Amino acid sequence: VLRILIPAMAVVGLVLAAGGLWSVFATTLLSRHLVWAPLSLALGVLLLAYAVHLWRLFTASSDRAGRASGPAWAAVAEWAAVFVLMGLSLFWAANDYSAAVGGSRAHQVVAELPTYPSAVVYSERSLSLHAPGVRETRCQDPQAAYRFRYDGLKLVLQSGDQYLFLPERWSPSNGVAILMPRNDSLRLEFIPAAARGAIQRPAC
Repeated sequence: VLRILIPAMAVVGLVLAAGGLWSVFATTLLSRHLVWAPLSLALGVLLLAYAVHLWRLFTASSDRAGRASGPAWAAVAEWAAVFVLMGLSLFWAANDYSAAVGGSRAHQVVAELPTYPSAVVYSERSLSLHAPGVRETRCQDPQAAYRFRYDGLKLVLQSGDQYLFLPERWSPSNGVAILMPRNDSLRLEFIPAAARGAIQRPAC
């Protein structure tokens, strides 16, 4: 049984490891699915290492002369290579999973964007925003503290001293993300999505 099982295990491990390594350099069937490529590499390396271990035990038990085992440094190098490849596979799988979670979260944000409160940005100076659905209004009052108003924005994220806005009509084909610094030259107003048509705001 071992004469058949060990070579079969080695062949399967070699195929899985080769497929995982090939996915690093090119798009394969494994790389099109979440964490399949790194798991294939890890499983292939484990199968190869276990097949080699079983083969050595089998040959040692069948060798009546009892050949001397290889040098200790060779075994250490083999296990070090196995652990390195396993570690790289785990990091690769974690990276694929985090990328998938980020992509899923991005799709969720796009789907929920119409339900976000509308943001109205008032600015002391012109921001020259050119995005689909974003409108600039210049105040005629010379005493106004904020001379420019921008409608048609959604505040997606505020991190540190930065605001991240998306236009209300954002789409993957013409999408533009707008990043603004948080400072005293800006003033924000928020309007619930349900009350956007009911609230009448002055021109400026």
